[in-house]
Amino acid sequence: MNSDIIEFIYNMLCERDMIKQNNDYKKANAENEEVFDKLKNVLKGEELKLLQKFDDTHILIEQKASETYFNYGIKFGVRLIIDLLYDN
Repeated sequence: MNSDIIEFIYNMLCERDMIKQNNDYKKANAENEEVFDKLKNVLKGEELKLLQKFDDTHILIEQKASETYFNYGIKFGVRLIIDLLYDN
């Protein structure tokens, strides 16, 4: 399946806020933000810059992982449908 099509679908779902996070995710995210805010208030200078870089990198990793899992899920779903329709 063309990755441009999958990327388009993923972006449309994200833009329309159609991908909802469950309560466990929301709780963990809130705890993460609380700890991050506490650390921001304690750290200064270089340590604060490192914390921000760590947070930015963590967000990027989560974003890339989500995109990858979505791509694999779409491809798996399409293959499953084709298999079921054509009884391969």
